[in-house]
Amino acid sequence: MMISYMIDGQGYLVTNREIISQDIEDFEYTPRPEFPGPFTIFNEPDEVGCTCNNNMICITGIVLFWKS
Repeated sequence: MMISYMIDGQGYLVTNREIISQDIEDFEYTPRPEFPGPFTIFNEPDEVGCTCNNNMICITGIVLFWKS
């Protein structure tokens, strides 16, 4: 499982290490020059890590993350 989102030009990707075989490093995905896309990666150990403790799902379905 991977969850990605972008806020104000900064992208975030949350990965489940039970599914992904190795850690993913931060990267940049810029499909067009006017849409820069640096991504910060959160390599979580399991599905619980992807969905608990540091995120909140709003009524709209948007996932919000913060560092504790």
